[in-house]
Amino acid sequence: MQTDFDKKSGLAFIIAFGVVSLFADMAYEGMRGISGPFLASLGASGAAVGAIAGTGELFGYLLRLGSGRLVERTRLYWPIALAGYAIQMAAVPALALAGNWWAAALFIILERTGKAVRNPAANTMMSRAGEHIGQGWAFGLHEAMDQTGAMGGPLIAALVLALHHDYRTAFLWLGVPAILTIISVLTVRFRFPYAGHVALPDKDAAPGSALSPAFWFYAVAAAFVAFGFADYPLIAFHFAKANIVSPAVIPVFYASAMGASGLGSLIFGRWFDKSGLGVLIPGLIIGAPGASHLASMTRSCRLPSPGWCRNMLAPALMAFSPPSTASPGSPAAHCWGRFTMFRLWGSSQSPSRPSSLPLFRLLSPFDASNRAFRPFAAGRGKLPPL
Repeated sequence: MQTDFDKKSGLAFIIAFGVVSLFADMAYEGMRGISGPFLASLGASGAAVGAIAGTGELFGYLLRLGSGRLVERTRLYWPIALAGYAIQMAAVPALALAGNWWAAALFIILERTGKAVRNPAANTMMSRAGEHIGQGWAFGLHEAMDQTGAMGGPLIAALVLALHHDYRTAFLWLGVPAILTIISVLTVRFRFPYAGHVALPDKDAAPGSALSPAFWFYAVAAAFVAFGFADYPLIAFHFAKANIVSPAVIPVFYASAMGASGLGSLIFGRWFDKSGLGVLIPGLIIGAPGASHLASMTRSCRLPSPGWCRNMLAPALMAFSPPSTASPGSPAAHCWGRFTMFRLWGSSQSPSRPSSLPLFRLLSPFDASNRAFRPFAAGRGKLPPL
């Protein structure tokens, strides 16, 4: 009976957990793609939506300080990861039961809580498997599958909204990938029980002693980068309130960003294994115009044709058509510009995703990587601009 990873089982575990993440992201990113407009429909203000999204992110990231500490002390990697998945996946379809915006806010924060509980344990197990195939490639491959689900979830929400014009129905349909997440993660647990058998750290090492100054510099820099990105629920809220696009199109924009991020993860993951930290620089350059432009979008972008099918497909078609097909100043040109900005916004997140966790292995030994993840994750929690 196998008791540890080798190259073959390491790759199999990364792919298997990638399937788990595909379904999980399909559920919760589908929810995040429409939560802003849903809150608006319940009467929430822009300040409330910004506070809800920001509080959820802040609480979720800060909670990882505690959950990471808990998993490090108890060594219960699988039980804690399974508990986090259960909490997170239950919160997604539960949003259909919210009768007012503050109840919806509780479910949104609960979803972030579940992710905070399971992430340190799940990431540590994947990091162990990644040792055998290359950390950058392991997390790049996982993130590509992860972001495939993140692209599919908003598209499912868009389709349901286009057909039924009801956010609650969309949340209920997102319960399907949520159930598949629980089934798949339980399957991986029984197939790879040894993934949670992590060696005890050196008892003589003082807490934090293995974390180098380079790590702390990187963590601070990552926190500043995170402050520069507004969360999508707030962006989607303003799109809905300004009636910039139809409700069914809003999650399509989010899907485009997630698709760009997934494709970039494969590229940047391989690049990280070869070039190290240098891979972060292109991402920051790519993302700067997208992040700044999305924050200032206020002009009308109504799609010219009626009908749910065209309203859903037009942005996707624009992604594969040259901008010269739309005359400057036309509605189609404005939509093309916004769609391009979303792809830049998504692509800019690719370098940090496949490189952040492998980076811990470069800046600290394995028994400190979980310790390194906690302050790094806490630093990324922030309240977005209102």
